[in-house]
Amino acid sequence: NGLLKIGREEFSCIIIPYCQYIRRDVLLSLIKLKKDGFNVIFANEAPEGCCEDNAALPEGTDLIPAIPLSDLAAELDSIRDIKTSGYEHFLHYHHFIKDGEHYYFFLNGDMRTTIDTEVTFLNENRTMKIRLMPLESLLVKMSDICQKESHEVLDINEWTVSIEGFEEKRVIKELIDIGSDDKLVYFSGRIIYEGQFHIDDPSSATAIDLGEVCDGAEVRINGNDLGLTVYAPYRLPVNDALTEGMNTVRIEVRVSPERKPMDANGFRAFFVGTSTPTYMVKTKMGLFGPLSLIRKES
Repeated sequence: NGLLKIGREEFSCIIIPYCQYIRRDVLLSLIKLKKDGFNVIFANEAPEGCCEDNAALPEGTDLIPAIPLSDLAAELDSIRDIKTSGYEHFLHYHHFIKDGEHYYFFLNGDMRTTIDTEVTFLNENRTMKIRLMPLESLLVKMSDICQKESHEVLDINEWTVSIEGFEEKRVIKELIDIGSDDKLVYFSGRIIYEGQFHIDDPSSATAIDLGEVCDGAEVRINGNDLGLTVYAPYRLPVNDALTEGMNTVRIEVRVSPERKPMDANGFRAFFVGTSTPTYMVKTKMGLFGPLSLIRKES
């Protein structure tokens, strides 16, 4: 069917990043694929030679086109399955199918920049906005976004905040970065947020969306345990937890234990079973919202 199959995965194109030299056996395999009708592309330029020797490139190398990066998206327009509203250099994604469901896994590969863009799923003609903090990932199940839904932002005027290891509770009007407090810069542990919100009709609400969270959160509404969420989108089904009128929400945010002092460049070092530190940017801490109820529309 013109596709390359590796295990259970199927691919319609191979793009070879620029390399000055390439292994001869790899290049011969690519030439064979190209002759068999498979789409093979060199990004920017073809290799100058093979790693093993200084001999000329094998016959057929010129069959593989070299396409500038700036033109690559247009060249692949017929086979790509997403596009973004702007250029996103560090946005990585993987589309896979499991049990008949289409999933899209997104990753912000940058350590400093937040990605805020609109993604169009070309095969389904659907669009959604995504916002990924540095190194944050997101798993999208297509059947979920294909259902029409509305977001009702919850009006919570006041939060009572308890921080593990500190007796004093704080009352805040707006959700802020808890780590901005000099006393808590290196804090790791649990932060508990308690608030109240009013709703008129709980019947069509299916989930609560916490907005932005750093790092994971356990949620209770009216004393009912909704579970734990540790990745975006931070959503949990509300089941029968909501009531008409005033509701209470308790959110326990669990801050990563890998927070360490920053160096002079604003990085934090942490160790993963070795003596070599891996550096990451300073992350925010706590709940940022906005909180909203998800309602499915018929």
